[in-house]
Amino acid sequence: MSKIQYIFVLVLLLAGQARADEWAWKDTAWESGFTIAAIGDWIQTDHIADCPDNPPVLSSKCPFGYHEIKIQRIIGIHPSRASVNEYFTAVIIGHAVISNYLPIEYKVFNWNLNLRRIWQVTTFTIEVDVVHKNYQVGIGFDF
Repeated sequence: MSKIQYIFVLVLLLAGQARADEWAWKDTAWESGFTIAAIGDWIQTDHIADCPDNPPVLSSKCPFGYHEIKIQRIIGIHPSRASVNEYFTAVIIGHAVISNYLPIEYKVFNWNLNLRRIWQVTTFTIEVDVVHKNYQVGIGFDF
């Protein structure tokens, strides 16, 4: 089993121990936003995987000199497209599973926290930031 498969199985096992609270339309909106941003990151990471150089250098095939450090421990320094596809499939499915099982009301020191919303907003913001930074260095959205 690859690292991605182990992580996916672990997420599913841990999610099975949690309970799902009611799902609201705002949860769907935030989850959809995260999924769209993750797909954008997926497309950009596919461009990195297509680059023959490691790390990518400026060339006609790779018009950017950037490499995603954040995930190279999981999918390798120069990932294959298959590794990229497995990673983002696991991320999108795992995120939805975790979101579903996080409680919407969690009490900490007399504060009522919506852990699901905190998780969704934080991960959405991080993913949008990654896509934006990739775009700034020239990694587009060609299909």
